[in-house]
Formats: sequence, structure tokens, C-alpha cells
Amino acid sequence: MNLVLVISSLQAGGAERVMTEMANYWAVEGHRIRLITFAPSASDDFYPLDPRVERISLDYRRDTNGISEKLVFNWTRLLALRRQLTRLRPAAVISFMDSTNVLSILASAGLGAKTLISIRNNPKSRSLPYFWSLGRRLTYRFATAVVAQTEGAADWLRQSLGVSAVVIPNPLPSFAPIAIDKEPLVLCVGRLIYEKAHDTLISAFSRIAHEHPSWRLVILGDGPLREKLNAQISELELTNRVVLVGAVKDVATWYAKASVYVHSSRSEGFPNALLEAMAMSLPVVSTKCEFGPTDIIEHGENGLLVESDDIEGLASAIVSLISSPRLRNDLGRTASLVKEKYDQRRIMGRWEELVVQ
Repeated sequence: MNLVLVISSLQAGGAERVMTEMANYWAVEGHRIRLITFAPSASDDFYPLDPRVERISLDYRRDTNGISEKLVFNWTRLLALRRQLTRLRPAAVISFMDSTNVLSILASAGLGAKTLISIRNNPKSRSLPYFWSLGRRLTYRFATAVVAQTEGAADWLRQSLGVSAVVIPNPLPSFAPIAIDKEPLVLCVGRLIYEKAHDTLISAFSRIAHEHPSWRLVILGDGPLREKLNAQISELELTNRVVLVGAVKDVATWYAKASVYVHSSRSEGFPNALLEAMAMSLPVVSTKCEFGPTDIIEHGENGLLVESDDIEGLASAIVSLISSPRLRNDLGRTASLVKEKYDQRRIMGRWEELVVQ
């Protein structure tokens, strides 16, 4: 297959990670893969690409002011992408995220390439600027396929945009076994943004920290709320108990040494980190986001679910795991069964069916 994948950048983020893994998977399988970003430099990439993937940077991503400047800038981006697609002549273009999807559909028009676009978040909780909202409404119907990660997101696409949507969850790559001792550590992975609700998690941990002095909370990820969250940690006198590590590439080692995983989000698309933690046999606690975690977790069977922003409920669920090694073992064992359901080869096969059909 001759495929072009398009995304804004390859900086740290769930959509960026999945697209990188898709590109690498297909490159290893012997397909011709090009990955295009609007980001100005490949040196900013957080996720490593297989050397067989051709990386193309269009050098078009910056802040713009005023309607006219935005229109000119996006027209320039559209033409740059169109030139690349005309040169590369792919069988299919696969695009992630709303604004990039709109540009990819327009840039592909008349070139004979299939356009497979995907939303990667909860569309009900994320409002787009009017320009992109209108563009999405006008263009999505012309895509070969519109892919959602959950049935809830697919239903929204069908009802709000009148498009036929298919559901393909995130692929789960395999992790090599890591021989490392478990620590009394509660782990959370996610960008430091409002939607991830780390403030709620820190507050919940503060309720139980004094009763379990050997346990720590470690949060992996970076983002605009780092300073605010550090201030909260200091105010709650948790400086030595809650650690904001930042974005890390070796997440698997943290999964291996953690004893509990917590996903505290207010809104999700399809949480990679939660799925990966479960695949690593971690007992998990997650909030009941409208989309995502409830598609993965069966409460009491392979994890625990609590309401979003429920500090007491989150604290209680964490304590139940901290206090019971047996419960941790039981939930971790059943959680690991996600490896079969979301196996990378199985999920990637569903993408390939869209390309060839």
C-alpha cells in the first residue's frame, strides 16, 4: 500500500502517538508510508518514527490574528498539502484531528486517493472555532470514511454531521516484559490540561495520604497547568508525596513499577494510557467520562469506575486498591485481557479493510 498519514505535529499527545505507531507498523509490514505534519520541524517530534517512514514537514504552523490572516494562512497550508499529495499520489490519505481532517479532504479532492479521517476526542465536549466547525460540517460528508474511537463519538457524528461513521478503537502495541519490583506508587499519565482533571486526583490523594504514608502519586505528562498543579501540591503539603515527572518516552517502565493506575479525566476520546496500564496488568481506577473509559472497563470486573470530579469517590476507590493486594491482583489479571481485544494486528487490519474496500 502507498499511504500518506497527516497530522498537525508529532509532539507529545495521544493522537500523535497512535499515528506514529500506525506508520511504524505499516512500514515494518513493507508498505510505502509517508507522514506529513504542518509543524515547522521534525526536530520537535516526541515519538520516534521507523527509518522506513518518510517524514515530511510542511513548516506551516503558527499563531494567526484576524480573519483575513487566518484565511490566507490556511489557504497556504492547503496548497502546500495539495502539492505534496499531488506529488506522492497515495492510494489513501489518513488524517487525524478536525482542522487537519478538513484540510486533508480539500487537498485530496480530484486526486483519486481515498480519504480516511478520524476524530480523536469527545466531540461533544470540545467546541471548535466557527471556521473549522463550518468546514467540518461541509467537508466530512466527502470523506471516504469517518472513523470514531467509540460508539458514542460515532453516534454524535451521525446525528450532528449526517455522516456514516465507523468505530475503530486504538491499537494496543505489545510491551516487552520488564523485570522490576513493584513500588507503593499510584500512577497517572496524561497532559497537564483541564480535561485530565489532575487537580481532582491530587485532592483525592490528599485525603488518603496521611493514612498510607509509604505511597506516592506520580503524574507523567506536561502541559500548561504544571505551575498551577505544583502550587496545589505545595498548598496541600504533598511536595514529597506527589511528583509531576513531565513527559517521558519510557512509559512502560513506570507501568511496570506502579501498583495502581488512576485515570481522572473529565473528558476523553479513547485513553491510550488507561488501555496500556491495563495491558500491563495494573489494577485501574477511572472516571466515567462520557466516551472512552466506560467502553474499556466493566466496573468491578477489570477495573473500578467513579463519577468525574468526585473527589471522595476517587479517594475511596484508590484506598480500596491500596488496602487490598488481593483485589489489586484480581483486577490486574482481568485487566490484562484487553491485550487480545485491542491487539495491534487486529485493529490495524480494520484500518486496512477501509483502505482496500
